[in-house]
Amino acid sequence: MPLFDASKADYFDSLFHCEGVVAVNTTGMIEAGIVGRTSFTLLAPEFAATQSGTVHFEHLTSPGFLRTATTVEEHHRQLDSELRQPSNAQLLEPFIKEFVRPRGLDVPATPIVVNAIEELGHSRRVAASDGLVPRLLRRALDRYVISEAGNVARDGQPAKGKRPSLRTPGTTPSNSA
Repeated sequence: MPLFDASKADYFDSLFHCEGVVAVNTTGMIEAGIVGRTSFTLLAPEFAATQSGTVHFEHLTSPGFLRTATTVEEHHRQLDSELRQPSNAQLLEPFIKEFVRPRGLDVPATPIVVNAIEELGHSRRVAASDGLVPRLLRRALDRYVISEAGNVARDGQPAKGKRPSLRTPGTTPSNSA
């Protein structure tokens, strides 16, 4: 995101005067949609954490907003089609109205955000049940555990090269100390 006026103007011009935006997953996709430009992305395993692994990515893939492809060839066909027959802002407007400005395109967002932040500041604090690190790592650890459980179910034993358990059979974490 540009910080200086000249950079902001260049950024806006690059979005406004393009036929479409190619990205992995950025706010630039949403900003492109605001000025009526379609965004395109390639779904690939190396991008999974920053695409399907995020909370909002599914919203971006709503019909008509973000065009996704699973192969480079499909991606190229989508881009070729867009260059031959560009999308129009009317196709993107439902997404912009629902996701970006759900209270109306003519309603300023800043006062709404400020009010929400102030309400949170006045709300009763609730202690987190877990520390920050476990909350951040939970999703990754859950995937690993599920994956490993699938390997055990399939193969009948943990994956080769895994460190053996340090617990003695019949003990639990609470009574093994």
